[in-house]
Amino acid sequence: MEAVLATAEPPGIIGRSLAWYGSQTPLVRRLIPVIAALLLFALIPVDSGNSTGAGVSVPRRTPETRIAAESLLAQTQSTATVEMIGEEVVVTYPILGFPTAESDRERLAVAYAAADAIVEGRRRTIYFYTPQGNVFAKSDSVVGVTLRQ
Repeated sequence: MEAVLATAEPPGIIGRSLAWYGSQTPLVRRLIPVIAALLLFALIPVDSGNSTGAGVSVPRRTPETRIAAESLLAQTQSTATVEMIGEEVVVTYPILGFPTAESDRERLAVAYAAADAIVEGRRRTIYFYTPQGNVFAKSDSVVGVTLRQ
């Protein structure tokens, strides 16, 4: 009988884990799933506050370098419709993730206008449209960015 036990394969990691779990006190057996769930929720990413959804991302500050400006313009062009009409730029944002707070809309317009000025080397007239087709901000070389109601 001893020969059979010596040649039998040891239980795998799952078998050993279940045996260890079963040998624990009832309190420990109740705490293990709770701790595992807490660790799982701790690993889920949390929104940092600058994203308003899957579509539009509100920048935290205006870009200061050409690389940052080009990145912001590329990100905007991937989520919004950007059109050149003569010398004017028209930016229309999608409904998905469009910010409802006026301060977020202002940051969106100011950051895009600053990035455009850095890349183009001059300030251009830019109209910013809501998903419903209404102008919510305008940027020009004289006044800068102004919000509209």
